Amino acid sequence: MINPSEHIPEARSAASLPGSGDVYSGAYNFMSSISAGVDPRTGMFSASISLPTGAANDLRGPISQLRLGYSPLMTEDQGFGLGWMLGTTSWDGASQQLQLNSGERFRGEIVGQGMR
Repeated sequence: MINPSEHIPEARSAASLPGSGDVYSGAYNFMSSISAGVDPRTGMFSASISLPTGAANDLRGPISQLRLGYSPLMTEDQGFGLGWMLGTTSWDGASQQLQLNSGERFRGEIVGQGMR
């Protein structure tokens, strides 16, 4: 007869990747900060990762949300690899476009000290 106390499977509280051998990590339990998928309209893959942030100005704010995003249309390497970009508002002088942290793009023109 089999003694049940001798055949208790080892309990593991952390998730593991299939086929990853003996590497276990609890990090895979928190995938809510990562979103990825294929747009059914275009067939393009995109991904977004929320980065940890802290309050600036001696913890008085503002608190800004940073995201690292991937788009196959991004043709330059901004330091995170080809196609990856930090989700911040930026001005591209070559294309005369303002890209907001939401991903929206607007064409603009710098005139004197301002923009229109």
